[in-house]
Amino acid sequence: MIRFEDVCLSFGGKTILDNFSLEIEAGEKILLNAPSGRGKSTLIKLLLGFIRPQRGSIYYKGKKLTGESIHSIRRDIAWVNQDITLRKLKVDELLKEVGDFSANRNINFFGRLDELLEEFALSREILHKNIDKLSGGERQRLGLIIAILMDREVLLLDEVTSSLDAAMKRKVEEWIASTHKTVILISHDSHWNTDNFRVVRW
Repeated sequence: MIRFEDVCLSFGGKTILDNFSLEIEAGEKILLNAPSGRGKSTLIKLLLGFIRPQRGSIYYKGKKLTGESIHSIRRDIAWVNQDITLRKLKVDELLKEVGDFSANRNINFFGRLDELLEEFALSREILHKNIDKLSGGERQRLGLIIAILMDREVLLLDEVTSSLDAAMKRKVEEWIASTHKTVILISHDSHWNTDNFRVVRW
């Protein structure tokens, strides 16, 4: 489904990726494990087309990632970044925007919202809060809920549990392990059960 083929990338004279290759099958759960600065978040940015490799190629469903193809590829991907960058709106205003955007792909968008709020221990009162007033843990759970509601084939999750307590980290892991979606996960947390993931180290 996703293939990195001999990807090379350097910044400021520092090699980030050197002939990096990785093939990910549909439905796989991948946990990226490498020291800081070795390019884990960079891989996600490459797949999203935010940066381009100096050498090598990236493929999605057999289609090479190019400036022309990236827009169609992004429509299959939901990304939750480690900074949980969300627009400074009230939560319900943001959800309405996302719901309108994905209405033709997810008929049950709002029907699933209550279920997900309960699953990830968020009160409906959060819908009336300003996003910039939420705690780090609330933002992480909200970011994940929005990604789930968008109902994309691929989830890119970068440090989505760092502000959660142990019980909620387990809840998030259980959800990821049970989903049929393809998931690429970056995390420095040690709680992940590697039986649920293919760990990629470099």
